[in-house]
Amino acid sequence: LAELVRQGEVPEMLVDEATMRILKLKNDLGLFENPYKDGDEAKEKDIVGCKEHRELARKMAAASFVLLKNEAVLPLKKEGADRIAFMGPYVDNVEMYGSWSFPAKPENTVTIKNGVSKKAQNVFFAQGAYLQDAEQCTRYGGKQEQSAEEAQCMLKEAVELAGKADTVVLCLGEHRDHSGEAGSRANICIPQSQMQLLNAVHEVNQNIVTLVFSGRPVEVKERVDKSKAVLMTWMPGTEGGNA
Repeated sequence: LAELVRQGEVPEMLVDEATMRILKLKNDLGLFENPYKDGDEAKEKDIVGCKEHRELARKMAAASFVLLKNEAVLPLKKEGADRIAFMGPYVDNVEMYGSWSFPAKPENTVTIKNGVSKKAQNVFFAQGAYLQDAEQCTRYGGKQEQSAEEAQCMLKEAVELAGKADTVVLCLGEHRDHSGEAGSRANICIPQSQMQLLNAVHEVNQNIVTLVFSGRPVEVKERVDKSKAVLMTWMPGTEGGNA
């Protein structure tokens, strides 16, 4: 642009006018007196994650859930004699936020276990399976170290718990990095280890509610067929457990 002005192709007055509009806006915003304006560390601590914002995050998450199936099993009762077993890799997972949630702090996330424990009685929890299969890797985290022995122990614990429960809530889905920018994949199925958990639980208890955590559409036919209710929860974020 500077060369075009020197050559007379672009009038210098046009550059001055464009520059003046930017300077006027900065002046109206008070940026010459306070260049960082709302970039205030003290205010940031008060605003980010404040009560009002968390309440809104909870409402937004709950409003985004999609009920795909319900054979008179939902809503679950908060109180009563029914034993409800929550299991799956998303039961106590703090990373329930989307792939673009860069400033998210995992320690601020309300997990399913934390949220349910505060609001319901006679509930039990088990992981049951790893979030990813051994050969899968995330864009940032690399390959997940897994133990076949530990996987079997988790599965056994979950199946035993399912056999004693009246209702099983399976919290299944994909890793947050399997969607978003550079997350394109040829496979839209959830990890096989999680399907193994679903099949094993179904053998001992058919009263299954499945929650599907994902940042993109995924194949759900087998989960729908083997569940009394299916809820698409996507990546519900900081207040996911409460939602």
